[in-house]
Amino acid sequence: MDLAMPFYHPKSSTSKLHGKALVVPVVSTANVSQLAADLLIASLGLRCIGLFDPRDIVPVVGGRDDGEEGVTTPLELYGSDASSVVVIQQRSPALKARKQEFIDSLLKFIEESQFSAILFLSGVDSSNRTDEQMQYAYYLFTITTLSTYSYPSPQRTNLPHPPPTKPLLHLHAALH
Repeated sequence: MDLAMPFYHPKSSTSKLHGKALVVPVVSTANVSQLAADLLIASLGLRCIGLFDPRDIVPVVGGRDDGEEGVTTPLELYGSDASSVVVIQQRSPALKARKQEFIDSLLKFIEESQFSAILFLSGVDSSNRTDEQMQYAYYLFTITTLSTYSYPSPQRTNLPHPPPTKPLLHLHAALH
């Protein structure tokens, strides 16, 4: 008997993810990516449409500020039927001992959901950047394929950018 819990728990069986663009904040310095996700959620009028299993994330719970009942959890998905964008809000980092399990679960969710595009938001402390990297205000790449994707993927955007520094290497490697 398989006792494994699903990674994603939709609040409604009618929420469709296929074909939508996914925005994923990567927990980083000053929580810049999480703040950007909050701005997208508020600006687009998105609501919490699902929860993710928090077993790989540092536990956190907080009050809701969106008028809905209940509490916030460490990892939630926001969207609406009217929007072509869904946003993951991650409020705490992955546990060091479970980081790979979290990455594997997240990538499997992305593959199974068949999003039209995926945008990872991240930030790096300027003191962790090389002189060459200081020239760039962004680091943008798109996923051309993941091994199990069976649908057309977005075109790769080839913008000039330096190779990532150590904090970004793990994510960069996982996505290529």
